[in-house]
Amino acid sequence: MLSCDKFTLSSELVYEQTYVNVDIRTINNDILGYGDYKIEYLAYYLNGKFVFPGNVFQPYLSGGPKLDVYVGDKVTNTSMIPEENYRLASDNLSKVIFGINLGAGIEIKSGKKFSILCEINFSPALASFYEESNVSAKSNSLSFKTGTKFYF
Repeated sequence: MLSCDKFTLSSELVYEQTYVNVDIRTINNDILGYGDYKIEYLAYYLNGKFVFPGNVFQPYLSGGPKLDVYVGDKVTNTSMIPEENYRLASDNLSKVIFGINLGAGIEIKSGKKFSILCEINFSPALASFYEESNVSAKSNSLSFKTGTKFYF
């Protein structure tokens, strides 16, 4: 972590799972089949954080680029759709996805030994995670985090 008085730069490596429910329908909107996808990624975040001045309460803004690298996928709860159709769909999943991460939070200092953190992050993907001739899907995530920061 690179740090100065009000700005820090840090990185994270996180295992993430995306869940997608797929319904295959006819032109008349009749369901032909359905399935649930679990797509796994390793996500790398590089975040800059600007901390506003404060004694007990220190609000902050954060943001930076995000890189998702495909690890694998699994299909469950399928109905009436052949397995080879799901494998064809897996072949169209993006192996690398670029995105951004934007967040805001507050650090509440509780003495000299530790602080409590509360944070909200929005991470829109800049590209689709699934591309086919007439179908495209993007992933946006919203996360809430709480934690404790210890000072040594």
